[in-house]
Amino acid sequence: MADSTNDDIGRIYWGYGIGLLALAWFSAPLIRYADAVALARCGVCAFLVILTLERSHRAHSAVVRQVARGAFFGTAAMTVLFAGQLFFAARTMARDNDRRCAVIEGELLRATPRRDDLADMFQAFGCRPQSSAMPRRP
Repeated sequence: MADSTNDDIGRIYWGYGIGLLALAWFSAPLIRYADAVALARCGVCAFLVILTLERSHRAHSAVVRQVARGAFFGTAAMTVLFAGQLFFAARTMARDNDRRCAVIEGELLRATPRRDDLADMFQAFGCRPQSSAMPRRP
């Protein structure tokens, strides 16, 4: 029995590892806009999800297993809620930064820019070229 439990836990850890790598890959553009406290909260909740899932697999008592599974689903729900909040806040901040970058790019492309440090601002905000800021011909 112990070998099958360890094999199950090993498969779970591999699944978490692959899932976290995919999450890191796809959320990399938004991570710089994420709130550090919310990111830490998601990390702690994800750790609790893994811990409660492991405890539910290692439990020998049916009561302990049931409590651990309830804790697993509770912390999994909290993790999903916190991650959703983090994702939507980061996406909003990224959209606001793109708007700010479009304004800066529009100023850069003018014949006589109003400020001398626009190129530095464009780089400092991590801007990429915005198609909406292209100057229109009269």
